[in-house]
Amino acid sequence: MIAAIALLVFASLAVSGASLLANADWPSRAPALAIWAWQCLSGGAALALVFAGLAVALPETPLRAAVARALEACSVALARHYSTPGGLPIAVAALTISLFIVVRFGYMVTRDASMACRARRRQLATLGLVTQDHPSGFKLLPNDLPMVFCVPGRRPTVVVTRGAIEQLTTQQLDLVLAHERQHLHARHDLALTLAGALARTFGNRGLFQQAAQQIAQLAEMQADDTAHRVGDRRELAEALLRLSPSGRDLNAGATAATAVARVRRLAMPAAPLIATERYTAAVLGAALLGAPFGLALAPAVEAAIHDCCPVVTAEPVFPGQTAVSPPMHPASRTDLLDIQRPSRL
Repeated sequence: MIAAIALLVFASLAVSGASLLANADWPSRAPALAIWAWQCLSGGAALALVFAGLAVALPETPLRAAVARALEACSVALARHYSTPGGLPIAVAALTISLFIVVRFGYMVTRDASMACRARRRQLATLGLVTQDHPSGFKLLPNDLPMVFCVPGRRPTVVVTRGAIEQLTTQQLDLVLAHERQHLHARHDLALTLAGALARTFGNRGLFQQAAQQIAQLAEMQADDTAHRVGDRRELAEALLRLSPSGRDLNAGATAATAVARVRRLAMPAAPLIATERYTAAVLGAALLGAPFGLALAPAVEAAIHDCCPVVTAEPVFPGQTAVSPPMHPASRTDLLDIQRPSRL
C-alpha cells in the first residue's frame, strides 16, 4: 500500500510542479532542455498513475508470481510488501484503470500518427501538382499569401509561397528556411504527436494539456535558435512579423500567442544556461522520469534483498498433538513452504 500511496503523491506533486516550470524563466533560455523537462514531468506523472494501479493489483493477481520470478524473491513476502486493503475487487479495479491508461495512450498515438501520415501524403501529392523545385532546396508555391511551412515525414519538405519571397529579404528568407529545417531535423512532429496523444489520453486536462502547449511553443523557440547572431535574430523577428498576418507553421502548432512570445524573445535575447545549469536540469528531468520506477519497485527489491520467506506454522491435526514449526530458512522462492505434518499411527 505504501508504494501505491507514494506513487499517487508523486503524481500530485508533478501536477503541482507544472505551474512552477511554466512560470520559470530558464525554459526560454534552453528550449530543447525545457522540452525534455516537460516530457519527463508529464511522462513521470502518467507512469506514476499506471504503476500505482499495478502496485495495488500485484498481491491479488498473477503479477505477483511474475515479479517474484524476475527478482528471485519470495512470493509470499512480496505480497506482504504490497498488501492493500480491499482484496481482489480493489485489485481488479486498479489493474483495469492502469490497463485502460496504457491501452488508451497506445490507441491515441497510433491514431494520431496514422492520421498525420495520411494527411502528409495527401498534402505532398497536392503540392507535387502545383509547386516547383527551387534551387535553394524548397518547393515554390505560386500563391500570393506569405507563408513558409514544413511537411515532416519520410520526404521532409519545406514549402515557400511566392508571396513570402516578395515579402522577405534574402537574409530573412534564409533564416526562415533554417528555422523550418530545424523543425525537420529535430523531429518536432514526433514530440508534438506524443505530447498531444498523452494529453488526449487524460482528456486534455491539467498537466498533460499544459505540457502539450508548452512543448509546441518551445519547439518554435528551439527552431528560432538557428539564428545565433543578434543581427540575425532581429532579422528573423522581422520576418515573423511580415509573415504573421497569414503565414503559419502548419506542422509545428504555432499560434498567435506563441508568435508574440517568439518575437519578444528574438528582439531581447537572454543569456543561455551555463553548462552546470544544463547538466543539472537534464539530471533532474531524468530523475522525474525514473522516480516512478524506483517507487514502484522499492518494496519488491526490499523483499528480494531480505531473501527470507515468512515462517508458516502447521496447525495440529489431532487433539493432543503439538504444532510443527519448520526452522527459519532462506526464501524458497515459491508461493507455499513445504510443511511437515505428523503422520497417522
